[in-house]
Amino acid sequence: MRDRVRNILRRLYIDDLARELWRTTNRILVTFKRKFGRLDRELIDKYVSAEEVRKLHIGCGEKIIDGWLNADFFPSSPTVLHLDATRHFPMGDKQFDYVFSEHMIEHIPYPQGFSMLSECYRILREGGTIRITTPNLAFLIDLYKNDNSDVQN
Repeated sequence: MRDRVRNILRRLYIDDLARELWRTTNRILVTFKRKFGRLDRELIDKYVSAEEVRKLHIGCGEKIIDGWLNADFFPSSPTVLHLDATRHFPMGDKQFDYVFSEHMIEHIPYPQGFSMLSECYRILREGGTIRITTPNLAFLIDLYKNDNSDVQN
């Protein structure tokens, strides 16, 4: 019985190792392609040529929005653009009508946040809209008070 359990555990361990090896290899291949800009350049070019009203979603994580060019530092799928929001964006000037980022900018230092906002402005068409949302810390702290408002309850 002990040998059977040991063999089962070995197989599970090997299966876990094989899965992790596959994930790591896939990450390396995608990173390699991204380093040379091919995959990301194709995503940008395809999106820009297909969409008249262009919308960039920065820091999308796994929240992919249809009709938007979704971007994240760690893309969750091959359809998500790798974008380091603290560096120069790989897009031309005045290409986007909307730029949206939710709960991301507060995770980067102030100078890089300023750089991100400058890049957002650079890629934004005249009359475009930038929407950056962050958590309201005061609102969250107030939730611990006993005299909450109707909105906080």
